[in-house]
Amino acid sequence: MQNTKIVGLLICLGIGLSSGFIRCDLSTKFISTEQFIPKSEIKREINGLKNIRMIQLLNWPVIKKKLKKKYPMVESISLSLHQFPNVHVIIKEKVPWAMIIKENQPFIFSNDGILLNKNLTDVELPNKKIMVVNSNLDLIKQDQIKTHILSTLHRISDGLSDVPLFKLQQIIFKESTINIIEESGLVIHLGDERDLHEKFLMLKYFLGKYRKRLNQIQLIDIQFPKRVIIK
Repeated sequence: MQNTKIVGLLICLGIGLSSGFIRCDLSTKFISTEQFIPKSEIKREINGLKNIRMIQLLNWPVIKKKLKKKYPMVESISLSLHQFPNVHVIIKEKVPWAMIIKENQPFIFSNDGILLNKNLTDVELPNKKIMVVNSNLDLIKQDQIKTHILSTLHRISDGLSDVPLFKLQQIIFKESTINIIEESGLVIHLGDERDLHEKFLMLKYFLGKYRKRLNQIQLIDIQFPKRVIIK
């Protein structure tokens, strides 16, 4: 089906090239039904191209590149022939991965650290469960998660994936320490971002050995090498 649409589009392009005056009507379709990227802005941008000549579609790679640069929260942009002369512009959004909350404002990011909800005041939270980060620190720069913070978040995410049955509520970044909080309220004190792999190995071992006693524990401190402190 997809190949048929592509062939049809190429045929239309050929017609446009021969005449130079046949117009095509562009309409925008988004893959996701969630509102966590600036769809209205993107749609207005596409509507500015709404009635263009088929011959102008030769410039589509350039147009697409400019759109993706302006809207980095977009994963891909493609064309699909619907019914001549109607052409759909298919927008695939990047997937929400983490939400940073600062001063009660939620900022949603993809796993490459790109801000998805830029210029959106009323944020619709993603249907899929994502990592929640709470901090008064400046973790964001130019609509992206700072590089070293993004790296740390990936390492935490990878570390938690190896800890069975651990349900993350949120991650808290402070000036010189990181805490992760489990859904039950149990606090895991990681210390700084060093040796995270070893720390999560200790956590995995400890939780496995003392799982039946966890309801008696409020805090697990694993900031020191080969040492677990509980309260």
